Formats: sequence, C-alpha cells, structure tokens
Amino acid sequence: MKAAFHPDASEELLETAAYYEEQIPGLGERFIIEVERVVGVLSDQSEIGQKVGEIYRRILLVRFPFH
Repeated sequence: MKAAFHPDASEELLETAAYYEEQIPGLGERFIIEVERVVGVLSDQSEIGQKVGEIYRRILLVRFPFH
C-alpha cells in the first residue's frame, strides 16, 4: 500500500515539527521520525489501526498526542 498525505496534513506535520523543535531541540526531528515509522507500519500492514471510512486507517503515535 502506498501512503500519501493530504497537502493540509503535510503542512500541519511541518508546523507541528517546528513547534516541537522550538520547545526542545531535536524533538521536532523525533516527531518526524515517529510519523515516518507509523506510516511505514501502516504501509506494510495495511489491516492494522482503526478503520476510518472505506480506505483510511488511523493509528496512534508513540510519545506524541497524534494519530
């Protein structure tokens, strides 16, 4: 399965990473790494996570309050 971000989600991802980076240096990068990890898991195992609609899945991030 190929994962893709909606343009608004991509913008939010970068804004959130920048916010975390301002709070604690390196935290923004760890946030991006965690998002990439979860996207990879969902791409490899497309049946995990909570089904949202017909074609979407949601999974919680570790250490960050996002899904």
